[in-house]
Amino acid sequence: MPRPAKTSDEELLAQVVTVFREAGYEAASLSRLSEATGLKRASLYHRFPGGKEAMAEEALASMLRWADANILSPLREPGDPREKLDRAASAFSEYYRDGALACLINLFGSPDAAPKSLTRGVQSVVSALISALSNVLLEAGLPSDEARTRALRGVVLIQGALVLSRAFRDTAPFEATMARWTDELLGPVEAGSPPAKTEAPKTPIVDVRAAVAAHLKGRIGS
Repeated sequence: MPRPAKTSDEELLAQVVTVFREAGYEAASLSRLSEATGLKRASLYHRFPGGKEAMAEEALASMLRWADANILSPLREPGDPREKLDRAASAFSEYYRDGALACLINLFGSPDAAPKSLTRGVQSVVSALISALSNVLLEAGLPSDEARTRALRGVVLIQGALVLSRAFRDTAPFEATMARWTDELLGPVEAGSPPAKTEAPKTPIVDVRAAVAAHLKGRIGS
């Protein structure tokens, strides 16, 4: 009797994501993927005709769908900027299990370690996140340039903390970073900075689905 396609596809993708998170792109061999999924190579190629690259693209696409639902969309909603940033910080902490899990952005972001389709996808989601954070900081009254700078810093803080936690096999760097993440983004503007703008933010927010669809062969929203 054939297994339910939707459930098994979700389970299969979760197993594939786990392998890439643990091994990165280069070290995620077909043998390792086969062992983790319980499928022979022929079955893997039947499910992913594009081979390992297609598996990695679907793994990244699943992370992008999560980011859109749990980070980007909530940041776009009306509400208090601090509360929105706090919710984003909590979502990041839950997704990365307080720093115990690696991030596909780190693992797929190097042009030397992954296909271009993956690095372009990573660039798109990072740009979308920076835009969303920047708009929240504009709502909080920060000047445009400062909001953009801090939004970039917010992403760098998360990714750097994940790298350190993975390197030392200790979640303390990530937990400490996320405990102060919102305060880091909303801290006072240095003396001499331009006056804060009070009008509604005009920076366009990137729709992550539109941004990555071309790079991930239409898998987002499919």
